[in-house]
Amino acid sequence: MKNDIAPLRIELVCIGTELLRGKVNTHVATISTQLAGVGLALARETAVSDDPVEMEQAFRSAWERSDIVLNTGGLGPTFDDLTREGWSKVLDISLKRRPDLERWIRARFRKRGLRMPPENTRQADVLEGARVIPNAVGTAPGQMVERGKKLIVLLPGPASEMVPMMEGVVLPFLRRRFKPLPYGSFTLHTFGRPESLIDQKIRPVIIRRRSLRRDEWLNFCILAQARRVDVKAEARAGSPRRLKNLLDRVKADLARVIGSDLYGQDDESLESVVGNFLKEKKLTLALAESCTGGLLGAMITRVPGSSAYFTAGVITYSNDSKRELLGVRRETLGRYGAVSAQAAVEMAEGARRRADVGLSITGIAGPGGGTSRKPVGLVFIGLAGLGRTFAKRCLFPGTREAIRERAAMTALDLLRRELGR
Repeated sequence: MKNDIAPLRIELVCIGTELLRGKVNTHVATISTQLAGVGLALARETAVSDDPVEMEQAFRSAWERSDIVLNTGGLGPTFDDLTREGWSKVLDISLKRRPDLERWIRARFRKRGLRMPPENTRQADVLEGARVIPNAVGTAPGQMVERGKKLIVLLPGPASEMVPMMEGVVLPFLRRRFKPLPYGSFTLHTFGRPESLIDQKIRPVIIRRRSLRRDEWLNFCILAQARRVDVKAEARAGSPRRLKNLLDRVKADLARVIGSDLYGQDDESLESVVGNFLKEKKLTLALAESCTGGLLGAMITRVPGSSAYFTAGVITYSNDSKRELLGVRRETLGRYGAVSAQAAVEMAEGARRRADVGLSITGIAGPGGGTSRKPVGLVFIGLAGLGRTFAKRCLFPGTREAIRERAAMTALDLLRRELGR
């Protein structure tokens, strides 16, 4: 939702053919986090190859639609480093070679005991009127150019160079220059419901929150991944106190309509929330896993301090191991099979001999092994303790790894809901 204080439109343009050939671009996460720290946010990110025609087109479009353009990459000395030339053409300003920068680059090479290649002199070319951003790590200075109310920032591609330049020069400049209102956000984590249902639940809150003061701004977004759906709210307000009150009210409204599907917020994970429940209730947990092969135990022990409540995890892949280590009856396996509610219950009961609560998983992760009666993706989750013993039947789609991950997360969520009763 936007009003008179709609945020500045900031676009990130990342240069490098390698970004379009499989290399993971981490700059979006890094820079968006840095901007949030000064109350700003990215509106768009574009990855562009080193082709000069593609670069010029991307630069021109970004400059026309954005207030601030942050550009990473293409400031090196090689033939395909053409960011300076591209922006010179788009902004219709010349490049000037700075003798002081050239001397500085030569000095960097001498300090390393190297002779500077002639190609590196290009890194001393600066857009006319630009402010130079010192590079304490490499030989590519950054640049900032203001044209009217717009700003372009050129930064080198390597994170080891870009990050300190952002923190030391760019972010303080943005804070002084644009004086953004106090900004804050939170992310609520839900599990077990599809994105469309979460959207249906929160829509009344979004509609009610359209009425804002002139110096307030509020935005919502939903992110779906596997069986988890995140709801993020971000806001600006005229003072830190009003910002906190606005975010608190919105968070309370969202939590109320989402209900028990909400398991945590911000840095909380499903396993950390379960761990906190177990610690608060002074309970211990033991696991019995089959198709997940220890994945659930790995998630539990990923939380620091989990030894306070996690006692043991048993991986019983074969029927013999289920009988010998967990006490699953031969009759149960013969009549119902290892992938059954009955086997899951007895596995959980076997795990419970080692703790207050026993949690089990047995299923068919695929890609083979399924039948018409027991297809790939069929999983049973057993729980023993907390006043009752039962098994839940699930049928998960996807690859082997997706099924295993969904089974482990669903088991955690089942335990969370039982602990919260």
